[in-house]
Amino acid sequence: MAKKSFDSLNSIFQEEKGKLSSIVVKKYHSDYDYQNINETDKEKLVNFEEEIIINREEINKNYFKIAKDLYEANLILASYDKTNGKFIKWFESLGLKKTFVYNSIKRYSLFTIYQDEEKINKLSQKAVEILGTKKISDEIKLQVLNEKNIETISDRKLKDYVLNIISEQTEMIKKKEIKNKDRDIKIQEIRQLLDEVENKLKEKVDLEQYRKLEKIEKILRGI
Repeated sequence: MAKKSFDSLNSIFQEEKGKLSSIVVKKYHSDYDYQNINETDKEKLVNFEEEIIINREEINKNYFKIAKDLYEANLILASYDKTNGKFIKWFESLGLKKTFVYNSIKRYSLFTIYQDEEKINKLSQKAVEILGTKKISDEIKLQVLNEKNIETISDRKLKDYVLNIISEQTEMIKKKEIKNKDRDIKIQEIRQLLDEVENKLKEKVDLEQYRKLEKIEKILRGI
């Protein structure tokens, strides 16, 4: 049968002279240790492995299409109903469960931030729940997803890693706020001093005061 298939291909595609056609078939390789299992059973089990992996990949592909449709349907119906009542009724009419729907939307929303379907699909459901929450900014989500092999670490380690990033960012924001507050206080102090200088200018200014004013003028012009 295989030979006949190749013959039919040759009848469709014309070969260039001096060149040989070659068809490379990637053979499935099992990582399981089949020691102490006879060859017949091993062959059957390896075939099962291959079929399961192929079907799993097909399921993942179809699941991602469903997740995309749910994500976009939610966006459309949200424009008609901010409470999501219409969307809930819509997916319930399809016989879909709320948990499945919203977990799918979270997974696809991560894909909109980091467009690597294979990596997003490999995230555990718990990982999707951790990263999919609205409490985490898109900036942090992108930072986490950019990490190499992040999809392979345990859910606990992922949670700790995310919390550590949030903690670091919160600390940076606090330091920035303190710095800005100090700056605002300093500006207010300078304004008060300038007001005092203005009042001095309205009075009689002696030579020493005039020289001080010249220095102040020079500093202000240099800002």
